[in-house]
Amino acid sequence: MTQGNVVKFVITSLPITVEYCTMASPVGELLVAASDQGYCYIGFAALKPREAAVDNALQDLQSRFAHTALKQNDALDVSLLQAWFANPSTKLPLDLHGSDFDKQVWQALLQIGFAKHCNYSDVAKKVGKAKAIRAVASAIGRNPLCIVVPCHRVLPKGKTEGAVGQYYWGSEVKANILAWEAKLGANA
Repeated sequence: MTQGNVVKFVITSLPITVEYCTMASPVGELLVAASDQGYCYIGFAALKPREAAVDNALQDLQSRFAHTALKQNDALDVSLLQAWFANPSTKLPLDLHGSDFDKQVWQALLQIGFAKHCNYSDVAKKVGKAKAIRAVASAIGRNPLCIVVPCHRVLPKGKTEGAVGQYYWGSEVKANILAWEAKLGANA
């Protein structure tokens, strides 16, 4: 099964207003933000302690959209994202902001099949920068939409079985996402 997201890359400027809320998901509580163009941020809001995690995700959102009005909206429509968790082939409107290189890397991540894995070198080759593995890893680390832009599917090369490598939200969170995908993929 391939990642079926519709990606709209906004080149001109950041959105004027971004609304955000928290939502429950099969992999933990998330802080979700959306512009009028689509989802622009997903981060984990349920790490321990919860208050620190929400603050951490909110600070991350604020740093990524520093010149944008952020508005908490607990009624934000996250129904498409909820549908995606039930069926990851659901199309999602995504509003990604980053450098051209970042967007190229994130597009490559979207091509990694559901519950499939690759390594940083594979992604570097896919974007035509085989020797730029560190730059690719850095772009992967700047991914603003965890889970739906599947940076968690990139695993370190040559590690022992079960080693998941680093992840912005923590290795344990990455392992949980991979386990959820494996379970959902096995039931598909």
